Amino acid sequence: MRTIGVSAAGRPVGEFVPAAKLTFAKVEEMRRLHIEGGLTYTEIGKRFGVHRKTASSAIRGQTWAVPIARMMQQLDAEDVAQLSAGEGKTLLAKKACATIGSAYSAMQKAGIAWDGNRRKEKRTHCKRGHALDGANLMVRKNGTQACKECMRARGREWARKHRAANCSHQ
Repeated sequence: MRTIGVSAAGRPVGEFVPAAKLTFAKVEEMRRLHIEGGLTYTEIGKRFGVHRKTASSAIRGQTWAVPIARMMQQLDAEDVAQLSAGEGKTLLAKKACATIGSAYSAMQKAGIAWDGNRRKEKRTHCKRGHALDGANLMVRKNGTQACKECMRARGREWARKHRAANCSHQ
């Protein structure tokens, strides 16, 4: 079980860090000033007594993630539908100015299922439309699939460029 104010690695986060100059309320105010007021990171940093890089990281959600409860309040029905359809944690993280890890925690607490291995699902066709079955399918050691026809085309293209480069040097 995870304690509030402690990261998954057991370190204090946010305003629970003893030397923290900011609080969640101050970071939200910084975000509001940046978005609505159009202030730069330097101006915001001076106003709150922190370096511009600290202000930038906090506003963009790299160091001060939005608390999970507040993040879930910011979602509307369309976002939840996209998340349920597998659009991913990145959408939620960008929308709430939070880290991807926080977004994943929020989705778990809200009961929104997300399978991180969607890209490894078994496909029926490659990007170029070739059927991935029988002699045209190659399964790698890590379980991913590849289209042999596309691999042959890439090989032919590489050989053509390689021959052209070698002929021009002679």
